[in-house]
Amino acid sequence: MRFNVHSADGDGSFYLVDVTENNGIGQCSCPDFVTRCQSRIDDKLPFKDYPDPARQHCKHINAALLWLGKMVAARSINKDASVIYGQS
Repeated sequence: MRFNVHSADGDGSFYLVDVTENNGIGQCSCPDFVTRCQSRIDDKLPFKDYPDPARQHCKHINAALLWLGKMVAARSINKDASVIYGQS
């Protein structure tokens, strides 16, 4: 499941996130994930949550997972997510 997650730089760029890659850990095209997180996954090191520097997720993967959670929660009560959470 792939998402385009906008960069926080505000320059209109985005990163490609796939939450199904790496056996469900996720994958992102951002420099942080590529240089720091992917090596920890490849080496099978223990998971620590963001913003711990020894982590397997970047903020873009966390944003995609948060969005997915909001969609599931909204659908579970038969609501449009934008009504509950605002425009996303």
